[in-house]
Amino acid sequence: MKGESANHRQSWSTLYAASLTPESRERTCGYWFTVTSGAMAHTAFATRAGLDRWLAERGLRLETGLPDAGISGFTPVIGEYRTEMHGQWLGDDYRDGMGEGGFYSLRPVLATAALSNGRWTLALITEDVDGIRTVHTLNPNVKTRVEFARPRTDVLMGQREG
Repeated sequence: MKGESANHRQSWSTLYAASLTPESRERTCGYWFTVTSGAMAHTAFATRAGLDRWLAERGLRLETGLPDAGISGFTPVIGEYRTEMHGQWLGDDYRDGMGEGGFYSLRPVLATAALSNGRWTLALITEDVDGIRTVHTLNPNVKTRVEFARPRTDVLMGQREG
């Protein structure tokens, strides 16, 4: 186990964006815009700027226009992106913890914040040789993982209105 990579990689390609009515917003913790993966929740935003930032960081775009907050609308998201969570076991017992596993040797096109395990953390976005972007984060078990203050970062990233 010692030195073994614990990285986890996923691809996301069947995404849909929606703008919500005031009634729908009440059922989504105050979000005006949602992104789903098939029929499952993927992420949500209180502001259009937050949705647009998230799409741009990942190299994605909307197939058609999306109405303003408060007006129901739905459109496919064009493109695909990946996520990879990094970690490397430090010992032969899981209680020995995890190290960064090459995270800081990445060559990102962008550094930003991403939600991971309910906390905002440093995300490094790379563009792979196939042109698809990957959002890299550290495993929550990595003790040296950088985390950002939740209320302020929620507003900065468009998860909450400021």
